Amino acid sequence: MKNEDKIVIDWLSWTCKKFEDVKELLNYFNFDSMDFSVLPKGQYGYLKSLMSTDTKIRVNYEGTEEMGINVIISGSSCRLLEGQGFDLVELLLLIVANDFTITRLDIALDSYTDLIKKIVKKYDKYEYVSKFKSTKKIENKKGNKSDGVTLYFGSRTSGIMLRIYDKQAEQKTEKPWTRIEFEIKKEYAKDVAQLIGQKGLGETFKGLLSNYLNFVVKRENNVSRSKICYWWKKLIDDIDKIKLYQEPKIKTVEDLKIWVKKQVSPSLATIVQSDLGYDFITEALQDGARRMKDKHYNML
Repeated sequence: MKNEDKIVIDWLSWTCKKFEDVKELLNYFNFDSMDFSVLPKGQYGYLKSLMSTDTKIRVNYEGTEEMGINVIISGSSCRLLEGQGFDLVELLLLIVANDFTITRLDIALDSYTDLIKKIVKKYDKYEYVSKFKSTKKIENKKGNKSDGVTLYFGSRTSGIMLRIYDKQAEQKTEKPWTRIEFEIKKEYAKDVAQLIGQKGLGETFKGLLSNYLNFVVKRENNVSRSKICYWWKKLIDDIDKIKLYQEPKIKTVEDLKIWVKKQVSPSLATIVQSDLGYDFITEALQDGARRMKDKHYNML
């Protein structure tokens, strides 16, 4: 029986301040608190940590009030949870619904083919179009023979990074196995989680992939005008591109003025010309003054 491609959540970590007691958090997420044991020390600035015996979920707690409680479900933990019938997408949507802070979300496509060979060949010939500014290729070798290749698109320090690697070589399996994986952090993780709730895991992954990376048949000097190669087009299923946008960080009132002028002023002008007056602007200013937050007062 042929293994079909599948898309999975392969890492999920988040923090929350809703719970003062770590057992209360475990019960809320339907984790068996009796399965967790105390580790010798905490991590990431937390004084204490727990780990599940069965699923290796790690919970860090007793940090500062701002740090809350941190839960880490690694890739191997994701597979162990799924083996117990746990729905990771439902867990992700519960985290989003509570507005907890997602610190990292990895979503991956596993293709049980030698797709990695086609991808590396295209990469070496620069036959691809990427939204990422930086790329890197790492090849492991045993003597003169290759023992697995990993391609990185983007930076580990950025909000979103893509890696493609030979999972067969990593896991020492008999059959071919290529993994294509997004590592998503910061505000991007929240945006992607919300998209998964709206579109589903598969469509979200393929929409992101379609936007961030495409391998092409290079027939013109400008590679961006080349057609997507058939096997990559089949992989992404012609799903519409999903673009992630983060507003630039605004630190001063002058930055805010520039942002409003560039992004909002055309819309405001349209409303004023439609209403033939400034009543809406006055009403919006009054409403905005009522909804100002600490970050606005700090800016002032």
